[in-house]
Amino acid sequence: MIGSEFQLHRDFLLEIFDYYEVDKGLIVLKSAPLRYEPFTGTDLQFYQEAMFYWMTGWEKPDSAILIDIQSGESTLYIPKYDENYEIWTGPIPTTEYIMYITGVDYVKCIDDLEYDIEGQEIYGALDQFPEQDQKALLAAAGMARRVKTPYEIEQITKASKLTSEAIIHVMKNIKPGWTEQQVDAEFTYYGFKNGAKEKSFLTIAASGQDAVYLHNEANEGICKDGDLLLLDCGFFVNHYAGDITRTFPVNGKFTPIQRNVYSILLEKQIELCNFVKPGLSFRNLNSKMSDLIYECLEAIGVINMEKEVNNKHREDIADIFTPHSVTHHLGCNVHDVHYGYSDIIFEIYEKAIKLEPGFVITIEPGIYFHKARIQKIIEEKNLPFYDCVNWEYALTLADQVGGIRIEDDLLVTETGADRLSPCPKSCDEIEEIMASGV
Repeated sequence: MIGSEFQLHRDFLLEIFDYYEVDKGLIVLKSAPLRYEPFTGTDLQFYQEAMFYWMTGWEKPDSAILIDIQSGESTLYIPKYDENYEIWTGPIPTTEYIMYITGVDYVKCIDDLEYDIEGQEIYGALDQFPEQDQKALLAAAGMARRVKTPYEIEQITKASKLTSEAIIHVMKNIKPGWTEQQVDAEFTYYGFKNGAKEKSFLTIAASGQDAVYLHNEANEGICKDGDLLLLDCGFFVNHYAGDITRTFPVNGKFTPIQRNVYSILLEKQIELCNFVKPGLSFRNLNSKMSDLIYECLEAIGVINMEKEVNNKHREDIADIFTPHSVTHHLGCNVHDVHYGYSDIIFEIYEKAIKLEPGFVITIEPGIYFHKARIQKIIEEKNLPFYDCVNWEYALTLADQVGGIRIEDDLLVTETGADRLSPCPKSCDEIEEIMASGV
C-alpha cells in the first residue's frame, strides 16, 4: 500500500508532463542532506524535504529520485550503507524494503547518479542542476499535489485530530504566569507523546498584545491573567500537516468584551467555512473575508456608522485589522506547494485557481488591534477614511483583546467542505474545557 501510494504520486507528475507534451527527459530531485553542526561534526536534526517525500516516501538523507519520462520507470539513489553506518546509525535497509516503501523500479548507489544523467535533459528544482530546467517540476508538482488522495486525506485528518487534542491539553493545563515558551512545550510534549515526530511549523503562542504579531514565533512573553492567548500550531503525522489556531483566555474565562469580539469573529469564521465549495477561487475567499471582517468591525463598534464608506475604503479598513489572507493549501507542507509557472508547464494566475473536491485548505480569519499601528494612525491622522473609524475605541481593544484568530482545516467536497479539525471553538465550549482541568 505505501509504495503504491508514492508510485501514484509519480504517475500524477507524469500525467501532467504528458498533458504538456513533454515526452522525454528525466525528472530528478535530490533529498535533503544530512547537515552537521559547524566545528563539531555533530548531526543536526534531520527531517525529509516535503517534495522529495511526496515523490518517494523515503525518509533518509542524501538520496535522489530519478523518473524517466518516456518509460515511466523510477530509480531511487541512496548512499552506500556500509559497516560504519551499521555501527553508528542502524540496520542497513535492504533493496526489497526500499522498493516496498517507495514503489520504485530500481535502487542504485548515489555515486551512480552523475553518470546516469550525463548528457540527458533534466527537469529539477531547488537549483540542484542549475544548467537545466528548474521550474517545470515545481509547476507540475504544484498541479499534482492540490487534489489529495484518500491516503493523504487520512493522514491530514490524523494530524488535525492530534493537533486538536494537544490544544485541548494546553487549555486544560494553562495558568496565568506561564511563559509562551511553556505553552509551546506543553503542546509539543502532548503531540510527541502521542505519535508525532515533528511539528509542522514553529508554534505561535502569543498572549495579549503579542497576538497582533502574525508570526510571533519567539514565544518570549508571559501569559498574564486577563489576557487572551492565540495558539497557532500543528503536527506532522506521517509527513502530513495539521494547522489549527485557537484563541482562549489564559485564566479560563472570557471577559464580556473578549466574549463579544470573539463571538462576532467566530460567527464570520463559520460563515466562511460554510461558504467554501468547488468553483471558488482564493481571490473569492479573500474578498469574502474582507467583507465579513468589515461587518465584524461594524458589530464591535469600531466603525463610525454616521459616515458613508465606499467599497475601496471598506477593504482598506478591513486590511488594517486583518493584514493577511484567509487560506492556504495543506499537505506535506503546512503551506502546501500548489502552484508554479514555467515556459513548459503553465496555467492560469495562482489566485484564480478554482477549488476542486479533494483540495485541503485552511480557513483562518483573524482580527488584530495592533497598539503601535493604531497609535501611529491616531498621531498622523492622514488616512482618507480616518473619520470613518473610532480609533480611540480600537486602541482600548488593543489592551482588552489584543488579537484573535480562528483557524480550521477543511476538505473541499462535491457540495461544500468538511471540517477536519475537531477542536472546540465556541466560548462556552472553551470555558467548559478549561474549567475541567487536567
